[in-house]
Amino acid sequence: MPPKGKGKKKGKKDLNKEKELEEQKRLAEEEARKEEERLKKEKEAKELRTRELIIQFFNQETTRLDLEQQEFNSYQQVHQSRLDFILENIQKEIDWEKYLECSILPSPKCERDLNTYLMLWAEEKLIFEDVPSLTPLYSQLPNGQILLKQLEFERGYCADFGDFKRYNNLHSYMITLYNILLKKWDETSQQFLQNLDMFSRESTENFQISMNLDQFSFGLWANLTRNPRHKQVEFLDTNMMCSLAKPLALDNVGIRMLYYYDTNCGIPYESQIGPHYSFIGGILHFDLMELPEQAKRVETWVMRPLLTTDGLIKKLEYPFKSAKEITDDGQEGIIDMSLWSTQISFAIQPNCYIDASAQIMYWDSELGSWSHEGIREEEFDAESGRIRFRSLKFAPTAIVQNTYLEFPIVDWVLEPYGLDTATLTIQGQKNQLKFLIGKGKVQVTNLTQHAIFNEPYPPSVLFKRLSQYGYNFIGPKSMNNVDLDWIIKHEKAEDACIVAISQYASIFQFKKSSLNGFLSTTKCSFQFIEPNDLMNQSSETPNNGYKTLIYDMDYNIQEKVVSISYLRSDSDTDDRHHNGFAPDGPTVESIQATSTVNALLKMNMKNSDNLQNVSPYFQETVLQVLRVSRLLCFS
Repeated sequence: MPPKGKGKKKGKKDLNKEKELEEQKRLAEEEARKEEERLKKEKEAKELRTRELIIQFFNQETTRLDLEQQEFNSYQQVHQSRLDFILENIQKEIDWEKYLECSILPSPKCERDLNTYLMLWAEEKLIFEDVPSLTPLYSQLPNGQILLKQLEFERGYCADFGDFKRYNNLHSYMITLYNILLKKWDETSQQFLQNLDMFSRESTENFQISMNLDQFSFGLWANLTRNPRHKQVEFLDTNMMCSLAKPLALDNVGIRMLYYYDTNCGIPYESQIGPHYSFIGGILHFDLMELPEQAKRVETWVMRPLLTTDGLIKKLEYPFKSAKEITDDGQEGIIDMSLWSTQISFAIQPNCYIDASAQIMYWDSELGSWSHEGIREEEFDAESGRIRFRSLKFAPTAIVQNTYLEFPIVDWVLEPYGLDTATLTIQGQKNQLKFLIGKGKVQVTNLTQHAIFNEPYPPSVLFKRLSQYGYNFIGPKSMNNVDLDWIIKHEKAEDACIVAISQYASIFQFKKSSLNGFLSTTKCSFQFIEPNDLMNQSSETPNNGYKTLIYDMDYNIQEKVVSISYLRSDSDTDDRHHNGFAPDGPTVESIQATSTVNALLKMNMKNSDNLQNVSPYFQETVLQVLRVSRLLCFS
């Protein structure tokens, strides 16, 4: 095979063409570099000009900006003075009505009377007839429940008006009262167990009693036969049931199921260590108790051995120590759940919202948190409220879900609905709620299936009760143990915006700004428009005519930190790359900015006459709703 020949040598023409192409490429790159430098210089010049205009603006408008801050401070003082006057008159009416009722209950406002009343009631023993019954509780539970509700409303009032020292004091009184109520049930239960011989029954049957009483469902069972053929306990009157594991059917024990479903049934479980959970419905106090020795009759004498000296039940730890097998290395082995677990069934209020992530948990008093350990085979029926599960634990039990599953908020709209009324629509991650806000009270309008929401409540009370039905719209106070991919706003930035929104809630329609979630912690943003302007806008109008307001509490200018409120430019459309505070034109007159949010809203208001007639109590209620829901922080 002949050797390959050398490649054809390039001609002069080809070489010149290559040089020409290389030169064109070099010139193009040079042109691109020059264009890049030109654009960079233009940008720097524009930024410099913008900075100069902003500096010029602050130099010229310092007096006006300071005056706006003074006017806002003055408004706050006048607003608070008018509000105090209204609240004083309302309190006088409440005091007069309470005086006319001649109630024996202490006033939640008088801690001395509360202390005395609770101390005396805790020491007061229930008086039983010859045969134990629930009758003594009839005379004591109602007053306890009424006082607990009064404390709840007073505590909610303190939360809404920021009196957190008194809030904590009232919370401790509520826990004390709660524990007294449970102690009364313990005393009654022990009376039944201590006097089982007084109740007629078949020799082959165990003792059982159940009843519904003032927001409590009560069921008590005592194992007198110790017969393994007994497989379960059904409290038909109260819609509760539990199966009997073999160790329970053979032991000297009693079982109590006390389901508490009042609005304050979860008071002891509000403070949690670790992840935040909210219970749905009520709390099932599920207790295993030791039975006292039965009475001995000798002629006309009856001898009753006392199990406890305080007359209360003696609760047992479960599973028993015999269940914890010891391994060869001296460690506790795994408990056979099929042998020791019990199946439990009870019903919560129907049609509550139960999320797919909801779980049955028991309260671990040692850890101060809800725990799912030892619970299996969970079944929920939201429509009927029926709950079934297997558990190894005798402890306060409930169906719980993540407290903040509605956050971050998807959308919200606040609309004026008359002079001293507004509607608020909040779209969470799971549910949408609609509120009607008035003077001092708020009502949710789209949960008509629950009779409890057919009346208005103070903001904090309403949002707490919504949580009990599965609608969790109370915003986090901090991000500790909160599993949200979100940066919390600075409290001062948030407060400056919601105070202004509450002042103009009868004038403007407000809504979420898509920009808000991309701003730093010291900035907040929302949108607003006058309702008449909204009606006149066409569907083709950008953003339907809404203006986007941005508040920056930490704006740096000439080594000085100031607060500034401004409107977002129409050309600034990229939420992720917001231009920041900048003039809309080439002159300082094109800058529309104020030192407070209130002043900028006032500047964009066409008619200020209606504002003078708005009730400060209504404005304060709007502010309280925005504070408890934290819409500006988590949307």
